[in-house]
Amino acid sequence: MMTIEKAGALLLQRMTEGLSDAGRDLVFKSALKLKPRSEETTLPCTMEQGRAALETCGTLLPDDTEAGETVGYVMAGFRDKNPAVVELCEDGGALRARATAKEGVIPQNTAKKALAKLRAAL
Repeated sequence: MMTIEKAGALLLQRMTEGLSDAGRDLVFKSALKLKPRSEETTLPCTMEQGRAALETCGTLLPDDTEAGETVGYVMAGFRDKNPAVVELCEDGGALRARATAKEGVIPQNTAKKALAKLRAAL
């Protein structure tokens, strides 16, 4: 599975998409102070079903990860405004899902809500 640092970098990329240079700098400086938090679960499905569920509730990223892994974004948290990086990985017949999201002073449980959305989409 990918490191939390790489997931944090993907989150920063997602948070700054479509912003002007000034907006990107502001978000980048603010987001660097936020700590990424992760949640992990096992899903009762195959990788194909997991990919389909992730595509239903989020956005798949291009495959630049190791074989047997799928990575995407799911918007979760308060009013679905926070992105979470969700990674699916086959682990000996089971499908592990890990969500990583940046949380501010008031925790929104974004990673936990992203996994709940993924589970509901199965």
